[in-house]
Amino acid sequence: MGRIFHNKRARFIAAVAAQVAVLAGLLLFKVATLTGGTPVLLRVEPVDPRDWLRGDYVTLRFNVTRIPLHLLFDGGGRIPKKGQTVYVALDDRGSYWAPVGLSLSRPLESDVFLKGVVIRAEAEENRNRNALFPGRSRDGFIEVQYGFEEYFIPEETGWGFNPAAGNVAAEVVVDKDGRAVLRQLYVKGKPWP
Repeated sequence: MGRIFHNKRARFIAAVAAQVAVLAGLLLFKVATLTGGTPVLLRVEPVDPRDWLRGDYVTLRFNVTRIPLHLLFDGGGRIPKKGQTVYVALDDRGSYWAPVGLSLSRPLESDVFLKGVVIRAEAEENRNRNALFPGRSRDGFIEVQYGFEEYFIPEETGWGFNPAAGNVAAEVVVDKDGRAVLRQLYVKGKPWP
């Protein structure tokens, strides 16, 4: 009986240790990205301010969420499909960083890029444009999710957040592999909340 107890105890300790290791790994990734990544300011678009089960948080859309397909610069004309990993090259355009390229493989030329997953793809054939510009045979866009779209905020502060009412931005820190962590929201140039 002592041996059975010992085996159950060892399995329990191993299970707890594995869970702690996973949480520590997630925390280390966030800390490493925040300390060694490139800060990028993105324009925020409409949000959903509350989840009744999880408390106050904002679901964000950015100027890099919806990417026009004319920015696609590889893939042999293939349109990225839902669930596919894509890379969005960014460039500093004054107040905000903006998408300047879309790739199915990691960009070599871009210093700063985001790695995301396609959540929606919408393409339309444009025969007239295809005749004039053979390299650009499709119009449309893809929507990309990066993993930093939800931002938890102090209790009862989500109701006042309205990006349509003013200048709202998000500071995102991007590492060399395109993974990003949202550091801070700004409303009219001031940290929020």
